[in-house]
Amino acid sequence: GMVLIEGGTFTMGSVQDDVLFDWNTTPTKQQVRSFYMDEAEVTNTEYLFYLDWMEKVFPPKDSQYRELYQSAVPDTLVWRDVLGFNELLTENYLRHPAYAEYPVVGVSWKQATAFCEWRTHYLNSFLEGKKKSAETDFRLPTEAQWEKASRGELIGKLYPWGDELLKNGEHQANIWQGEFPHLNTKDDGFFGTAPVHSFAANNY
Repeated sequence: GMVLIEGGTFTMGSVQDDVLFDWNTTPTKQQVRSFYMDEAEVTNTEYLFYLDWMEKVFPPKDSQYRELYQSAVPDTLVWRDVLGFNELLTENYLRHPAYAEYPVVGVSWKQATAFCEWRTHYLNSFLEGKKKSAETDFRLPTEAQWEKASRGELIGKLYPWGDELLKNGEHQANIWQGEFPHLNTKDDGFFGTAPVHSFAANNY
């Protein structure tokens, strides 16, 4: 589902933990209008539905569509870049049922934009078939929208839940624990990514 992010003015950016010292996160006041945003990441199941549609409409066996279909397939080799030679995730993460509700990875900005355009077309076509209003328009959030949504209405805090990494002794998000990328202690209970909705939402 989607949640409403109330518009308003907020401080975007922070100089705290600016590890690259590129100063592109200098705090500035931003005004955004209210908008809707997915409550969780796009899952492998959702993205595979898109790929299945692409395969039916633009069959890759047809030479004129082969590149079009391949351009939508995520880069599963991202697992090698991050975790070294990890063929299990490279071969199984996207399509294996065990990872169905995990967030899709290896998707570029261009691929994500194309997915939003397809999602808009698919849903509006469905609504038109049901004689319902078709005004839905999916797109990627702007940088300001993303930060406002991710902060969860907290101002000046390091994390969406406060300034401390742990809350009541527990992890609140799926992040790397240990020495990246060689040692993952899995203190949050997961190796690599985690299924969507594994952690509590922020104030939105």
